[in-house]
Amino acid sequence: MKFRQCIQTIAPYQPGLRSQGSIKLSSNENPLGPSPRAMDAVRETVPMIHTYPDGANRELTAAISDRLGVGSDQIIIGNGSDELFLQIAGILLEGDSTAVSARQTFSEYRFSVAVFGGTMREVNLSPQGRFDLQAILHACDDSTRLVFICNPNNPTGTYLTHRELLDFLTVMNDRFPDALVVVDEAYQDYVTAPDFPDSVALLASCPNMIITRTFSKIYGLAGLRVGYAVSHPEVIAQLKRVKQPFNVNLLAQSAARAALSDEDFHHRSREINQLSKTRLTGLCDSLGFSYFQTQANFLCITLAEDLGIESVELPPTALGEYRLPDGVNNLSSFAFRHFNEYGVSIRALQSFGLPSAVRITLGMDEQMQGVYQGLERLAELARKGS
Repeated sequence: MKFRQCIQTIAPYQPGLRSQGSIKLSSNENPLGPSPRAMDAVRETVPMIHTYPDGANRELTAAISDRLGVGSDQIIIGNGSDELFLQIAGILLEGDSTAVSARQTFSEYRFSVAVFGGTMREVNLSPQGRFDLQAILHACDDSTRLVFICNPNNPTGTYLTHRELLDFLTVMNDRFPDALVVVDEAYQDYVTAPDFPDSVALLASCPNMIITRTFSKIYGLAGLRVGYAVSHPEVIAQLKRVKQPFNVNLLAQSAARAALSDEDFHHRSREINQLSKTRLTGLCDSLGFSYFQTQANFLCITLAEDLGIESVELPPTALGEYRLPDGVNNLSSFAFRHFNEYGVSIRALQSFGLPSAVRITLGMDEQMQGVYQGLERLAELARKGS
């Protein structure tokens, strides 16, 4: 049997791990769970699961259309954003096509490009953990068909402003008119920055953009897999050519419609996220830990400077009297094991290209106690090693 060569380069996705009985703060899920309205909608829909779902997702599309003020022909619903990334790659990549994104960002962009045999060109984030738009432009050429931008970025939580995104889209359209810019806004519901892009409004003047959003984060429906994309009608029409007929299940469609209407739940989720962010960043400041300024529901903490480590490869004695476990050679993996001892599963970021950083989902105060204790102990280890 001869398998496609491009598939052989793909490493299986590494999901956030969780130790038995630990509090999961590794996958950026809503600590409140799903919207009560969504749960009610699922219960009401269960008796109908012997029937096929609406393959056109008409009711959910109409609800999103009303919310965003765009036509229903500008929206497509997906089995999570992941499916949409695959569809987008599928309508644009062929032959020697290339795509461009950051190295330190969501790995599904790289995966989608590889599945269709494209070449992903990756540039580093800026020292502030932001997308380096100039570097991305330099990496583009006439073979470029896709650019992926995560805004706010996973795993750093940093963002591009409205002006930055508009200017970038304008230059891309002038220089590389055959390229589509994918703006992944999975975390946009958590943003409080006033200069965050109004990306939907930008569509009127930027025909080269598609926006993806998800119900997995603030809406608490990660287990049901539902997301959507917004773009110009001609782009959406092409995506519908490659969409599976019943890609979003009946329960997911019903729950997503209900969650979209639950403004109280949305507001409470944002409020709890902000409180948790304030407390965690305050603790990091007091202990001397560095972190990226986040607009999402997680905090990316960098450990190398704080622990006095210059090399990514962490020697066993780098933390003074504390000897790292055998087989652990980077701070990210060490911190993952460390926080497990405090009953918390966090996300080690070596697979994101950040071997000296961790990402911690912002939870409710009772869920964060192990994080606080673990950070305080790390600070003690840092002092011993200084």
